[in-house]
Amino acid sequence: MSLLLPAFAARYASFATAVSMTLLGSSERPALEVAQTRTISASPAAVWAVIGEFCDIRRWHGQARTCLLSHDQGQTVRSLDVRGIGTLVEVQLDRDEDAMMYSYALVHSPWPVKQHHATLTVAPAGEGTVVVWRASFRLENSRDEGAVSRIEDLFRGGLADIAHELAR
Repeated sequence: MSLLLPAFAARYASFATAVSMTLLGSSERPALEVAQTRTISASPAAVWAVIGEFCDIRRWHGQARTCLLSHDQGQTVRSLDVRGIGTLVEVQLDRDEDAMMYSYALVHSPWPVKQHHATLTVAPAGEGTVVVWRASFRLENSRDEGAVSRIEDLFRGGLADIAHELAR
């Protein structure tokens, strides 16, 4: 089953390969996982109003300088310029407004990672909201274990920025 239209797959061949390998399995090293969670003193609807759109990240993440949204063969694509990292190109894979979540795949980045899939979720938690940002990926270079901490730092900083934005 193909998840991408042919023209898009040709443009982002590495993404198509990553999706195929994920669906079919792989004999590579096991996928690594990163998850960061933050409880925020605001309603889920208020949090989702700030972070829910795919390119809203430029409003709430302190490292995001610009975010350009485009549509390619029915796919929603964001090109994100991140301070200290460079340009990330991500494709939205799933979006559920009722569940307040979206997931995406990283198709281009300066990081030595592949098969990177992430999900951002908002859920009620007592009087507030819990936001979970989770990713799984494989390292291109098995010696670059620092990739895990860089992604954790990016996620942790982003969640702190969401809390700060909603505290204003």
